[in-house]
Amino acid sequence: MSYRTENLRYQVFDWLRFPLIILVIYNHSLGEPINYSAIQLTDLTGQNYYDLLRLSILILMQIAVPCFFFISGYLFFNKLRVWNTSVYYEKLKKRAKTILLPFLIWNSICIIYEVQNLYRLDGVWGISSFIEENGYWHLYWDSLSWGHDKTNWFGIKVPLTSPYLGSLWYLRDLMVMMILSPCFYYLFKYTRVWGLLLLLTNYVTGMGTNLPGLSTTAILFYGAGVYFNLKQVDVTKWSWKYRYLIYFLAVILWIADVLVLGKHSQTGLFMEPFFVIIGCLAVFNLAAEMIGNGLEIPHLLAQSSFFIYVSHAVVLTGIIVRLRQQILGMENPMLMSLGYIASPWIIAAICFVVYILLKGSFPKLCALLAGGR
Repeated sequence: MSYRTENLRYQVFDWLRFPLIILVIYNHSLGEPINYSAIQLTDLTGQNYYDLLRLSILILMQIAVPCFFFISGYLFFNKLRVWNTSVYYEKLKKRAKTILLPFLIWNSICIIYEVQNLYRLDGVWGISSFIEENGYWHLYWDSLSWGHDKTNWFGIKVPLTSPYLGSLWYLRDLMVMMILSPCFYYLFKYTRVWGLLLLLTNYVTGMGTNLPGLSTTAILFYGAGVYFNLKQVDVTKWSWKYRYLIYFLAVILWIADVLVLGKHSQTGLFMEPFFVIIGCLAVFNLAAEMIGNGLEIPHLLAQSSFFIYVSHAVVLTGIIVRLRQQILGMENPMLMSLGYIASPWIIAAICFVVYILLKGSFPKLCALLAGGR
């Protein structure tokens, strides 16, 4: 494929929005936890195949959020001619409407939903206990945490946190990265590629401690997006000539990570950052290939991706997962596998229909909920 247009990178970014959101939903529609201890690779059962399918997709979806961070970092400095305080403040002002406001609204909707359920069960005392247990304002920052068994190369535990609506950890970290954008600008201005290598080392080794809003994933991939923009490097063109090697390495690392049971093993934790980096390059090139072959994703579908992302995890995903388990049961691995594969598409379809209805009937409300998209 030849690069026929100068704006291919933007076509790739736009094309990837919906597929990456589907991967995110797969993570949130897992259902019952994977029973790692029961997986026997030498004597596979139906349940093992079901668990390996889910594990394979969970490992694959690790690519999604880093890609979004990269795209956001790239676009924050898009078409930048001069960097000064007024430009910085203007960019933050725009992001307040497109990122901060939806973040506050959807996290509040999730909290209100939980509060009204608690009120029906335990009255005011239930609400009071809920707010106190979740640390009051921490509901909007880091009231949830997971991955407490995850360690970096130095044996230090590096758990992750999120606001009460867990999927919004990405927006929280993204807002912090945007605020810190001047730091990235001057880091790369004075250190050039060495600054990017420093962020890469921090990510691979896990030297950072994943403080709320400062995850190593956000720092590297948002920073990489900034670097590629400032250096005027198109990531798709830059990596295109190595695409077959990138595809090969991505598949090998993916399979290897599945065989060592991903994050459940120390080897998997070691391999994860390498797979994510190579995997991100692979999906950028795959998107370029799809575009080159005429496979387009409708603009409205791509446009709805943000709404699908912020809305899917509030109530809908839990309902679909419970219905899946009740209708298909928990005894037939084949049916369970088909249900898991179908669930994110059903969830996304419902969210998309809601988005279309809101956009057509209540455009101002839709713009508010979807950050103007």
